[in-house]
Amino acid sequence: MPEIRLYIALLCLYFLDDNIRYPWCMLLWQDITGIKDDLLGETLPPGWSQEMQYEIRLFFDQYRILDKEDERTHMWEVKWKIHTTITECFSEENIHPLLLIKAQNNLSMWPGADMYIPQCLEAMVSKLFGAEAFGERGILIHGFQCTLHLFATWSWSRLRRTMERDLKKMAKKQAEADAAFDALAKASPMTDTMVTKVITLVGDWKKLTLIYSDSATTAKANDMLDEVNRIMVEIGAQKAPPKAKGKAKGSGKALTGFKKSANNYIATDEGLLWITGLYDQYFGADKNNNDHEDEDPSAYSRELNRENIDDEGGDLGTEMESKMSYEGTQNCWDTPSLFNKPSPDRVPTSLHWHQLSGAHSVMRNLFKSSPDASACTGMLISDEVGLGKTALCLTILATLNQFCTLQERNEPLPSVVDGLPFLKDSSKIPNLPHVIVVPGTVLQQWIDEIKILFISMSIDLFVYTCPKSGNAEFWGPESPLSKSKQEPRNRIIITTHSSLQNDFTSAFRSKQDKGKDPWILPRRLSKPLDGMISEQQFLTVAIDELHQVKNIGTKYFSALALAKQASVTLGLTGTPLMTAPKDIASLGRILGIPYFLSRQSIEEGKEYDRNVRKARKLDNDGLELHKTQIRAVSQMQAVFSGHFIRRTQDSKNWLGNKLLDLPPYETIVGVINLTEREKQIMQVRAEEAKANVSTANEMSAFFTKMFYLEYRLAIAYAKLHSDSPPPVFESIEEWEPIQSSKMTLAAKLCRHYLQADNVGDVKFRDREV
Repeated sequence: MPEIRLYIALLCLYFLDDNIRYPWCMLLWQDITGIKDDLLGETLPPGWSQEMQYEIRLFFDQYRILDKEDERTHMWEVKWKIHTTITECFSEENIHPLLLIKAQNNLSMWPGADMYIPQCLEAMVSKLFGAEAFGERGILIHGFQCTLHLFATWSWSRLRRTMERDLKKMAKKQAEADAAFDALAKASPMTDTMVTKVITLVGDWKKLTLIYSDSATTAKANDMLDEVNRIMVEIGAQKAPPKAKGKAKGSGKALTGFKKSANNYIATDEGLLWITGLYDQYFGADKNNNDHEDEDPSAYSRELNRENIDDEGGDLGTEMESKMSYEGTQNCWDTPSLFNKPSPDRVPTSLHWHQLSGAHSVMRNLFKSSPDASACTGMLISDEVGLGKTALCLTILATLNQFCTLQERNEPLPSVVDGLPFLKDSSKIPNLPHVIVVPGTVLQQWIDEIKILFISMSIDLFVYTCPKSGNAEFWGPESPLSKSKQEPRNRIIITTHSSLQNDFTSAFRSKQDKGKDPWILPRRLSKPLDGMISEQQFLTVAIDELHQVKNIGTKYFSALALAKQASVTLGLTGTPLMTAPKDIASLGRILGIPYFLSRQSIEEGKEYDRNVRKARKLDNDGLELHKTQIRAVSQMQAVFSGHFIRRTQDSKNWLGNKLLDLPPYETIVGVINLTEREKQIMQVRAEEAKANVSTANEMSAFFTKMFYLEYRLAIAYAKLHSDSPPPVFESIEEWEPIQSSKMTLAAKLCRHYLQADNVGDVKFRDREV
């Protein structure tokens, strides 16, 4: 039977109703495809010519009169990342074939599509077509179910082909790694090149085991990694990475029996340094996990930020503070009693005025004059990039800690909360830990910032990592967190978006029951919940890059569940305005803003979508659409009042000066010519990386730097063979034929700028500096 193609499903929908032309009339589908009108309407889709549209219309007519389905399968096919969207739905609904296979611990078992696909049809409708596909009565329009089943079946078959191809590739990589170990065991003496080859081949094989793993594969991977670790300790001793001295929980059986002696290993200092760095790249701590979602706000978003959010009448949320000076703040010079026991490793650190005024604004908005258990204590900190939201967030945590300490001593709180004694319904601030959720790419940056701003030993810092199976031990009675001698408020837990998502999906369904409001969590699974982060209680929950959880799904629900456990919720984002009010509504629900927890917000969101559809049909250069969006943003500002802080680089302090008096940042873009040798190698590495990342995405694997490691290593110096050390050069004559164009340019730039302090900036012309 011929395979069903995606275009067949699209054509079936197109001819479902001659007066409507599904799905091209649907707002979400228009956003996905970039086609804002009927595919064959008067307005040409982007990149189409009149002739192209005529040929497609002719094809449509010919397709419609064909009698046999197999005749249709040999025609037109177009992609708008439909497959990617569908595989994401498989993962979110926990029916991705690879997840099912891993649960059975049998890589040879392939689950049947018809048994699982119906479980995620509604999720696919929501992601591809939106609420419009459900009609006025909330029932899926007739014809969509068959279309979506065709979409999903096609993706299911594609995933199977990908897995079969990769398993063959994995077997080949394992054989090559085994052969490299054998060669190393027989070699006398062993060389840098042999060790490099072992590390590279084991690393290449390990990439695939991160995706496809059963108990046998995992045991083999651990044995190989243990042997690599043992060899690293033998040849590098103190120069080996710390992780090399640990075990990967393998069988303990040595694969080579290698023991270093004066005669059986020949190495140069450069070679050993390269091997150590290569090991760290392949097997060291991976800071680049799947928290790589980069938001690129549209031109529309940036324009609205300037015209509406960045109001000329005053910075949002700090109108009162904008007139306040530094007077009244405390430091170790004026109030030495507060700093009687400074840490010996303390370095001078101070906050900018706008960070202090931001903390002042948060405090006066969090505390209330009367008890109210339903009071909103969520704050969206949306200062422009570069103004120090991280430091402001940590200042808020430290301020709450100080308030706790003052209360325990029966000392008065600062004047900012005069007459405002209540946090929600309590006049006593709870003595609870703080938790910070960040993208994996900035985890270390946050840890470094915490260590800069907090005095050593004043807090305990814990990093919570959670695989998909959960991490109940972290919260157990014998854990370092539970045994910490610090007061609970002086314990800061930091985790990543992906760990938070894994924690949630280990005990909750990935989607709600139909008809539930978006602030209601999905149903729980049968797993006990006491070992989850969302079952703990916290003084504050701070979520960095909050806009990354705007879409209703597991990321959103995991953040929502965690926020429900906090006395105070802080959201950080430099892009408060995304593409539609529904995105802002998601952030408002996580922060607990009452309007967004009401049916009114849902109905007004639907009304906005209807107004946008009407505005797009008007041919007035987008003017009506822009007005519609401006009105929605103005309304959002009103409901966020008291829970939103926004300053920009152009904001002024109490003296009327810019917040940060820095010289303008200038970017000098230089495009250079690579040599033909570099181009050829980079092309090969790029194609390999693209294939690796594509497989990881399709198979719902964690996206890590290992999947594009060879490409990254070739950017600085492109080697023909990735499993060999870089050459050692002793003269310019040796360098020039196989040089790195980028390193050569870097040397020239250093030479230029180190001549004198007043040298002019470089210029690039015809790809030469």
